[in-house]
Amino acid sequence: MDLGRTIAAVVFFLSFVTLGYSFLGYPLLMALLAWLRPRPWARDESIEPRVSVLVCAHNEEGTIGARIENLLSQDYPLEKLQILVGSDGSTDSTESIIRSYVGPNVTAICRARQRGKSLLLNELAAVASGEILVFTDANTRFDSHAIRRLVRHFADPAIGYVSGYQGYSDTGSSVGRAESLYTRYENRLAAWESVVSSRVGADGAIFALRKELFCQLAADDINDLVLPLAAVLEGYRGVHDTEARAWETTTGDFGAEFWRRVRIANRGWRAVWRMRAALDPRRTGMFALQLASHRLLRWLGAYFAVVMFIANTALLAGPPVWWVPWVGQGVFYLAAGLAAVLPPLRRLAPFRLPYYVCLMYLGAAVGVATAMCGVRVATWRPVRTGPVPHG
Repeated sequence: MDLGRTIAAVVFFLSFVTLGYSFLGYPLLMALLAWLRPRPWARDESIEPRVSVLVCAHNEEGTIGARIENLLSQDYPLEKLQILVGSDGSTDSTESIIRSYVGPNVTAICRARQRGKSLLLNELAAVASGEILVFTDANTRFDSHAIRRLVRHFADPAIGYVSGYQGYSDTGSSVGRAESLYTRYENRLAAWESVVSSRVGADGAIFALRKELFCQLAADDINDLVLPLAAVLEGYRGVHDTEARAWETTTGDFGAEFWRRVRIANRGWRAVWRMRAALDPRRTGMFALQLASHRLLRWLGAYFAVVMFIANTALLAGPPVWWVPWVGQGVFYLAAGLAAVLPPLRRLAPFRLPYYVCLMYLGAAVGVATAMCGVRVATWRPVRTGPVPHG
């Protein structure tokens, strides 16, 4: 084998191993470490700290009323529950709906101009009276015991944040089935990470944070990653609770899901860069490996996939064995491409899975590329389809 093919083979194997590690090897490592060296933490079902729930909304007239009612119906003492709802430059009836609920437990902060979720969260947190801040979305529904199950972990003084299980109620759609499968994978991984060290980040639909750990967010920060990273850098742990459950509907559209992935990767990449001290094992120990494996390698997956395919193509002039992985990749990408141009195929698992994986990888790649080019995303436009979920 000449030098060129040797280099191509090395590049192929490195890319293959990296991709395999990020999606399979890393979860298996977490599962093994969770079994071999678990780090338990205290829980107390009886604690009832004062809780402030923070909800940001932009043009959510179809969901915001049900969201507030869902929070008011939580199995948690109302005298210890504060609900802070912000309207970020809504142009529909969102603001008037929010104001109709203002009372002893509900406070409204409405802004005429849209400035972004993170800046609105700063305002809501500034007036929060709770010891624990709970973050959620306008289109989310909590199970009745969700808040109680989140706060029980704060009985352990080492716990800084807790994230719950976020599922989808519209699993009958193509997007819903794909998202539901990926969500189950992510929640299982988060549970293992928690036992080993800390869950990497949180889920913006359902997570809680000690108020003293809240830090001022920049306009383009992604709060469910920046706040957990800040907590870890302060020496706290973050854990996952599979019993604290929240439900949402998907966007219902693969195109909207693609742009959501772009936004998440764009903001997440810059968040990790800004708080890159969390990648230093001397500061954060095992969490540094978790952050690099779960986020950075995942966001860079499309680049490794492209490099692997190019390296594989360069090796086709050699032994016939190289045709096996090349054909496998080709079939996978062909299935994804056919699903892209023939939407009915997305209802079939052999086409839906490759299409969804490629969409997820491509969205992350575009998000990273735009972040490295200095593009910042501060505001958002909700995409809602289908019935409002109930939990």
